[in-house]
Amino acid sequence: MEKDLAVFSIRAVQDVLEINEAEELLARYDISHRGFKNKRGLIGALAAAGFALTGLPDLTYELIAYRERKDGEH
Repeated sequence: MEKDLAVFSIRAVQDVLEINEAEELLARYDISHRGFKNKRGLIGALAAAGFALTGLPDLTYELIAYRERKDGEH
């Protein structure tokens, strides 16, 4: 579990993640959680919880940008 959380945390800092990725990890390890509204907070909360496992300094800056995907984008 620790490796999966650390990898998820790094990916959250470096990439764009989908809510279902967080939900799959939470379900895989039966992690209790609650999502509000559109559940976007699950990604950040899970990434923050696992960041100590990465061995990196626990100081990050966050830029949040929500946008709709265009047809054909991944």
